Amino acid sequence: MTHEAWELRHTARDPEDILSPATNNGGMDLSDPQAWTMIGIFTTAMLGGMTLMTTQFNRVLRAEIGGLRTEMGAGFEIVNVRLDSLDSRLTRVEGKVDDLDTELTNLATRFWRSQ
Repeated sequence: MTHEAWELRHTARDPEDILSPATNNGGMDLSDPQAWTMIGIFTTAMLGGMTLMTTQFNRVLRAEIGGLRTEMGAGFEIVNVRLDSLDSRLTRVEGKVDDLDTELTNLATRFWRSQ
């Protein structure tokens, strides 16, 4: 392709011919305002959609983490209550074992005269 043919192919069209398709590719030139408007609309829609999805994902993630914290906090409270209950039971069992040891010592002293 010669330089003159390239220039003819890539020069601006006449103002009367603005609505006719471009001769080089059968469609709009990239220099047409409509093309840049469509590119801008597409870019805006894509960035807006990504922003919306990111915002929604952050909200869901924060809600789930908050729920997990609540459940874990309640779980730890239940564990603490159960441990306190278990501790009081073990204290009572320990007291009963001490009483049983004292009684066995008294019985051994009484029957076998041992100390």
